[in-house]
Amino acid sequence: MTGHANGGRNVNPNETNPPRRLRLFLRDHRVLDANARVPQGQFLSTYLASRTRYVNLTAVDWMGTAEKVPHMALKVDKILWATSQDGELPLTSAQAAAAARRVEVELEGGYFLSAGLLLVQNQRLSDYLQSAPPFVPLRKAELRPRGKGLGDIVVNQEAIQVVRELGPAPELAATEEEEAVPRS
Repeated sequence: MTGHANGGRNVNPNETNPPRRLRLFLRDHRVLDANARVPQGQFLSTYLASRTRYVNLTAVDWMGTAEKVPHMALKVDKILWATSQDGELPLTSAQAAAAARRVEVELEGGYFLSAGLLLVQNQRLSDYLQSAPPFVPLRKAELRPRGKGLGDIVVNQEAIQVVRELGPAPELAATEEEEAVPRS
């Protein structure tokens, strides 16, 4: 299979889209690690949103089992949350423009996440969620009440039941406290 012309020659999309290792936590509580060919420059949230029904996965390892699958198509709406395992795939373009506000996200199945939601200053939660992509980026997510760190993830908006604002993200609070301390 060939892609677009590049300098007069056809390019195989596999040459320009190296595999990215993803961890996918499914809505039925199963977890898998797999490779996905994400186009260069695309973000994890937009990549998953652009897959209208299925995502193509290779080198699939089902966590907690010895099952390995060389190739499969997974229905996108079965994903609860996803993360990039190699750290090379940003969540969204909003990472540079928005500050993280600490929120608690209640998901279907009784899961609670504490995380930083990327919002611009004075943006209301409901306005953001109404216009957010199908996979909402969360910074430094933690599974509650166990405190298990998940890192930067994207969450399937269809599985979100409630989002509560907890205050500024810890890294923001530390900066504000430093600025508030009078200098002698």
